[in-house]
Amino acid sequence: MSRRLLQDETPVISTPYNPEEHWNHLTDAILSVPQLRRMYLRRLRTLMDDYLAQPSWLEQEVRSLRDQIFQIAELDAQKWNPLYPTQTIREGMQQMLGPGGILESRRTQLFETYGQKTNWTVIPEAQPETVDLCVVAAVKEGPELQQYVHLKNKEGYAVDISGFSLDGPLSFSFKPGTVIPPNGDIFVSPDVMAFRARRASPKAGENRFVVGPYEGSLGEEGKLVLNNASGAQSPKSLISSKSCTPCFPAVKEPYI
Repeated sequence: MSRRLLQDETPVISTPYNPEEHWNHLTDAILSVPQLRRMYLRRLRTLMDDYLAQPSWLEQEVRSLRDQIFQIAELDAQKWNPLYPTQTIREGMQQMLGPGGILESRRTQLFETYGQKTNWTVIPEAQPETVDLCVVAAVKEGPELQQYVHLKNKEGYAVDISGFSLDGPLSFSFKPGTVIPPNGDIFVSPDVMAFRARRASPKAGENRFVVGPYEGSLGEEGKLVLNNASGAQSPKSLISSKSCTPCFPAVKEPYI
């Protein structure tokens, strides 16, 4: 775990370089940005809940792979055991899934050491099933490839929208790992490069979070609907592709 995750948001005072005090420079640089750190931690929590929480998907996968390779692994062990007597598939399973093993220790570290409300808390609680997201506007002025849909996260925490989708006159599914920062915005475009070429805001150089491409056209009739990963519609997601009346005032500040 990067040391940046264990620090608050106080700017780091410049000190003489000491290699022993530095971990991974790339992750330290990314996680020193508060919004990126919150987005990373939200995605980490999603993956924890999906794959590591008990009963664990990861444990089931490990056992499934063991069953598939067990006979071959036993034959391999018979050949190499004189040199490496403890390196058997049974020993590996014990190291991975046994008491105090790799999986148990990592689960404890993530859910308890860094995931409970203690002085070490850095990982957020599980994301609520209902989050306050809104389609602010579906802008269809200008060239079709420069049109866009503007979504807003009204929550004070980062929201993972992996698997969410837009349906109606256009369709788009948000890829795994898509996270909107606290009170942040995301723009869905039919062509990301064309979005960057826009002359009016939002455009390149404003640190906008843009994803795409979507299929369809905002010029078509119908309601634009935002669905969560389970397919449920957001009560604030309905917006007419003809009127495009914002459901609340748009915020102009860029986020990422």
